[in-house]
Amino acid sequence: MIKKLTKISTHQLDQIMNIWLHSNIEAHSFISRDYWVGNYNLVEKMLPKSDIYVYYQNDEIIGFLGLDNNYIAGIFVKKESRNKGIGRELLNEAKKEKNELTLSVYEKNDKAMKFYMRNDFVVKSKYTEKETEQVSYDLFWKNA
Repeated sequence: MIKKLTKISTHQLDQIMNIWLHSNIEAHSFISRDYWVGNYNLVEKMLPKSDIYVYYQNDEIIGFLGLDNNYIAGIFVKKESRNKGIGRELLNEAKKEKNELTLSVYEKNDKAMKFYMRNDFVVKSKYTEKETEQVSYDLFWKNA
């Protein structure tokens, strides 16, 4: 079940941040773990200011999508629940509410690139991110 959070409890925020940290470390082995740990507090402060869509299974958050206006800050799913359509369901929920979506993805995150391309995103631009020195793409989706 997907639910858009209107207010995030401390317990929900803890679950979301745990998923965020572990998913980033697992999906981005080409970036130092210290980078993600170092950004933890910043993301934790920013999350409540974003629209958060959570995927619940048995009253437990197993995935979420963070949306800042039309920008997808990320889709994160617990490792054991990946490749089961949860990310696509979260993305489709955001597509219902927005006519356009953008996001950034690292070139080396091949699974994410393929996921977004399968879901009708197109490359808008390519650049090297200053903080990580990684090549990234800005992707764009527009409701047809």
